[in-house]
Amino acid sequence: MGNKVQIIYDSSVVERCFGDYEGKPINFDLIKQQWNYQLNARSHNIESLQDCLSRAKQFLDKIRKEYPDKTILIISHGSFIKASHFNLIGYDENTDFLSFNPKNSVIYEYEMA
Repeated sequence: MGNKVQIIYDSSVVERCFGDYEGKPINFDLIKQQWNYQLNARSHNIESLQDCLSRAKQFLDKIRKEYPDKTILIISHGSFIKASHFNLIGYDENTDFLSFNPKNSVIYEYEMA
């Protein structure tokens, strides 16, 4: 491969589904509900927080298994990055998931154990 890297596409890293709100202006009241772990809201066909966290965990577990001791670049979307971030640093039912807001074109680096 020389100085080229292999690009692997994985449907797991897609953005969180915002259902009926896809492509519409941001509803900040709805966002607060959708990032509340205890509510785990699924209204308006939106992917629940716990489902998004679970999808991110499954993807990260796959990376750990298939690429041990490798440096991996993952390119994704804000909500999936947020779900991955909290899977890597830890969370519980009281975590403020709105405390981390990934920015566009920023690289976040983590050590995976």
